[in-house]
Amino acid sequence: MLVMPCNTLLRMINPLWLAHRGSWHNEFKENSIDAFNHTVQRLGFCLDGFECDLRQYSHKKSDSWVIHHDPFPTKNKQPWRQFKTRKDHLFLPDFCSWISKQSKPFTLNIEIKSGSPNGVSFLVDALLNANQRSIISYVFSTFDKRIFSQLTQFNAPLQLAYLIRHIDDLHFLDQTTPSKEPLAFIGVAAEHLTPEIKKEALQRDIGLGIYFLSLDSFYNNLDKIRCTPNVVVIFTED
Repeated sequence: MLVMPCNTLLRMINPLWLAHRGSWHNEFKENSIDAFNHTVQRLGFCLDGFECDLRQYSHKKSDSWVIHHDPFPTKNKQPWRQFKTRKDHLFLPDFCSWISKQSKPFTLNIEIKSGSPNGVSFLVDALLNANQRSIISYVFSTFDKRIFSQLTQFNAPLQLAYLIRHIDDLHFLDQTTPSKEPLAFIGVAAEHLTPEIKKEALQRDIGLGIYFLSLDSFYNNLDKIRCTPNVVVIFTED
């Protein structure tokens, strides 16, 4: 019989509720300032913050970060100097400016989808500089093993989360240098959550962050996830 560690038990009493890509459904564009503002308006009622995705547009340009989920098409891809003038995407400078103006504390999960080593360093530095008043509690997460390893070695202590699709992905944690701070959570889709993953996370005394691959899955599985031991973060489809 597994005994739940005290640290894990304390963290799961009140899991964090983070809006997945902001609060956007039926009203705004995902990963947009409007969606993030809507989340901030709902802080304290049903949300503790939000998650957003950042992707480096060109690995040759360390500052070419876009708040964007899906990969950019490689065919007929615009040069960065043209793409960064578009009005239909949110770019890092405007995002950092928005962060610097926040007055309510909340948790912001930064999922790094892709980026070069220089680009990741640039991104983290820019976000930390935007949060000079420490209003926001960052959690940096990624599926990318190289990026995760780099984040563990960052000079400033960072709150990190590791995203997985299969239990074998957890073995990578044994091959990396431990981060300066305990892992905030192991992120996994509700659709990929297995008894083996739940058991392994519990044995490691690391909480689970659960997201959903579709809005239907969110509605169909939320009650089950809320009753799952060791869940410390729920990514709500708000």
